Amino acid sequence: MGCGSSKSTQVENQPEAKTEDVERAYDNEALHGSTQSIDDSVDDESDSEPIEESPTHDVKQPSQKYFNIEDTFWKEKRKLIPNYDRMRVLDQHALKAPKRLKNSPKDLVSYLLKPAKNDLERYRLLFRWEAQNVDYDVEGYYSGNYGDNSPEGVLKNGKSVCEGYGGLYKYLCELAGLECVKLSGSSKGGDYKPGDVFPIIDGKVKTDHAWNKIKIDGDWYLCDCTWAAGTVGFDKDCGENKYKRCWNEYYFLSDPEMFTSEHFPIDENGNVSAVDQLLQKPFLDLNKWSDVAKQTAHTMRSGEKQYIGFPAGMGGRCWGANLDFTTAGFQVHGHRVPIISTNTGKVTITVRLPKRMTPLLCEVHLQTENGLEQLQGLFCGERKGRKGRLNIWLPYKGEYRFTIMAKLKKNSESFWTGANYLICNTYPLTVEEKFPDYDGLWGPNEHFFKLGLHVTSLAVITAENGDHCLTVRKGSDIDLTCNIERNGTKMPTCIFADSNFNGEEVNFRIRLPEAGFYKFTLHAKKKNQDGSYPKAGQWLIDCKSAWAGELYPDDSGLWGPSDTFFDLGMKAANLSTSLVIAEGGQCSLSFSMPDKTVVTGSLERNGVKQDTSLFSEVAIDGTSVTYHMRLRDEGFYVFTLFAKKRGKGGTFPFAGKWLIESKSKWNGQLYPVGDWGPSDDFHRLGLSMERGKSSFIIVSDGKCDVTIMAPKPISTTYYLYKGDERLSETEKTECIEVNTDDTSITYRLTLPGFGFYKFELFGNVKSQMNLPFLGRWLIDRQ
Repeated sequence: MGCGSSKSTQVENQPEAKTEDVERAYDNEALHGSTQSIDDSVDDESDSEPIEESPTHDVKQPSQKYFNIEDTFWKEKRKLIPNYDRMRVLDQHALKAPKRLKNSPKDLVSYLLKPAKNDLERYRLLFRWEAQNVDYDVEGYYSGNYGDNSPEGVLKNGKSVCEGYGGLYKYLCELAGLECVKLSGSSKGGDYKPGDVFPIIDGKVKTDHAWNKIKIDGDWYLCDCTWAAGTVGFDKDCGENKYKRCWNEYYFLSDPEMFTSEHFPIDENGNVSAVDQLLQKPFLDLNKWSDVAKQTAHTMRSGEKQYIGFPAGMGGRCWGANLDFTTAGFQVHGHRVPIISTNTGKVTITVRLPKRMTPLLCEVHLQTENGLEQLQGLFCGERKGRKGRLNIWLPYKGEYRFTIMAKLKKNSESFWTGANYLICNTYPLTVEEKFPDYDGLWGPNEHFFKLGLHVTSLAVITAENGDHCLTVRKGSDIDLTCNIERNGTKMPTCIFADSNFNGEEVNFRIRLPEAGFYKFTLHAKKKNQDGSYPKAGQWLIDCKSAWAGELYPDDSGLWGPSDTFFDLGMKAANLSTSLVIAEGGQCSLSFSMPDKTVVTGSLERNGVKQDTSLFSEVAIDGTSVTYHMRLRDEGFYVFTLFAKKRGKGGTFPFAGKWLIESKSKWNGQLYPVGDWGPSDDFHRLGLSMERGKSSFIIVSDGKCDVTIMAPKPISTTYYLYKGDERLSETEKTECIEVNTDDTSITYRLTLPGFGFYKFELFGNVKSQMNLPFLGRWLIDRQ
C-alpha cells in the first residue's frame, strides 16, 4: 500500500506545523530548556455548574515541583512505566547504536536488546531506535514516488513514508520474537479540518496512514512510530516543506480513546476494524468517527524536561482538545464536537483549567471567498477557580476558525494550541463596539490566587442599570488598589473601594455613566512588600444602560479607618464599612476611644465644607464621640476624621475617611456651628457629668438638667443662646434655675420655644478669679 493522502493537500496526515511556528522552532533551540512549574496550593473555586472529571484520564497530581513525563501518561501506561528513569536509560542505549548495524538487521536487534529485562523494554528499544534513525520521506510523498518501503529498503535508505515505518517496526519485533501487527486506515493528520469528508470508494474506506499494535503481558497497545519521530512543516529559508525530527512520547503505548480520535483502522476488506481500536465502545461508522473532536498530542522530551502542550513548530493543528492539555488538567466541556453552529451570533465554550495554567488567548478568523482573513472580532475569556468560559461574538455570517492557545506557568515564551473549532454563524450580530484590549484571561490571575484572595463576581460582569458591586475577600495583611477604564481612559469617579474595618473584605462599588464595555483592573501585594502593586486580575464589565444618578467623588485615597485610628485604640461603634447610607438625609457615625484621646472631624461635598450639616457629640468622660449629620442635598459627602493623644502638640493626624451617600435631602433645621462638649480645662479640674450625659441634649417637653460633678467647690458663670443670639441676663434668669452643693451644680433649664439652644459654661475652683471655658452643650428642643 502506498500511504498517500485521501485529500490532495494532506501530507500523509503527518502532523503539520504552521510556517511561522516551524521558523520559530528551528531558530529557537532555547525552547528545550523550559520546565513546567506546578503549584497545587490553591483550592478550587466552586461554581454553579459542576466541573466534570474525565473518566478516561487518571490525572495524577504531582507532589514534586515539576511535571515529570510520567505525569502525562494515561493510567495503563503509568502502570507499565511507573517511573521514566528506566526509559531514559534504554533510550540512550538505542540512540548510541552504531550506524553500521543497519546493514545487518539481526545484529541490530541483538545489540538493541542487550539491556532489556522484559518485553516492554524490548518493544521500547526497537521503537526508539527506529524513530531516531528513519526520516520521513517528504520528497517521495509529494512526488508520489514512495520508493522502497520494505524493511530492507527503509533500513538501507534511512527514510520512508508511514507504510515503511509500520512495516519496519513489525519486522524488527518479529526478529526479536515479539508480537506486532501493522494496522492501516484513515487518520486526522496535519491538514485535517472539522467537516472534512473521508472517501469511501466502491464501498470501502480509503486508507491514508499506517501504524502498529503490540502485545505486552497479554494486552494489546497502540503505537505510531511515524508521528512519534517528528513533524513536517514549511521552512521559509528554503521555501519548501521539510521534515523536523522531534521525539513525541505520546505515540508509544497511546491512550486508545485519544489515539482513536485520530486513527480509524480498516481491515483487509476495507471495512472498519473495531477490534483494533482497543475500545469498549468502538466506532463502527466512519461518519460518526469523523465528527469526533481530534485530540492530538504534541509533547516532546529533552533531557530531563517534559513539554506538555503544543510547542510552536513541533506539531500540527489539532481540532478539539489537545491531549497534553487534557493530561495536564485542561478539558473542554461546553463543546466536545469541533463543529459549532449558531443562529444567534454568540458562542460560549466552557473549559476546565489546571490550577497553574496561564491565561488563555484566542484567535478568530473569518472565512471569506478569498480565503482566511484574520478578524479582530469580539472575544472574552473568563476564569473562576479552575473553570473558564470563552465567550465569542461573531459580527458577520460565515465560517470562523476559533483557536484556543495557552501554556502552563513558566513553561515557555510561546503559547500552545489547546483546541480548534469551526464555527458556522448564520446570524449577523450587530455590535457597536469591541471588547477593550486586555492582557491574558479575564478574571483573577495566578497572583490573585497565590495571595489567597477570593472574589464573588465572574470575570464577565453585566451591569444592567450601570452599577455593580464586586467583593474581594482577603487577609488583613494584603493591600489592594484598582482602576476602571473605558477606551483606555481611566475613570476614577466610576468606582469606590468600600472596605470593612477588619481589613478582610473590600466591596468595589461601580457606577458607569455610559452603556458599553469597561475594564476593571485589580492590583494587590503584601503590606510588608515594597515596590509597585502586581496585577491580580481584570474583569470585563458589560454596561447595559447608564447609571442615572451621581458618580463617586474623584478621590483615590484611603477610605475607612487609617493606621492612626487603630494605633490609638479607637473603634467604630456603629460602622462596619467605609460607605454610610443616610436615609432621610440623616445619619450618625460613632467612635469609641481611649482616655486622653481628642478628635476632630470635617464634612465636605464637592470640596466645600458643610459645617452646619455636622454636629460632634463628645461624651463627657472622653471615651466616645458621635458625629450627627443632616444633609441638605442628595448625593455624596466625605467625612474625614483626625485624632491624637491629648496634650500632644502639632496637627491632628489623619484617622480615617468615610463616604456618606444621602438618599434624600434633610428638610429641617441644620446644626449651629461650634466646638461642642467639655474643654481641656473641664477635665483638668476633674469635673464630670451624671452618667449618660453628653454634649448633645434632646428635649421634648422643654425642660432638662445639666448637672456638673466636682471634686471640690467651684465658681461658675454661664450663658444661654437661642440659635446664634445670646439671651439677656433677665431672660437667662427666667430660663435657668441653679442648685448647688459642695460637690455638684445643677442647671435646670426651661426652654421657651422650639429649635436649637446653646449652653456655655465657664468656671474654676473657688478663690481663683479667672474663669476658663469649661464646655459648650447643644440642646435641641423638638
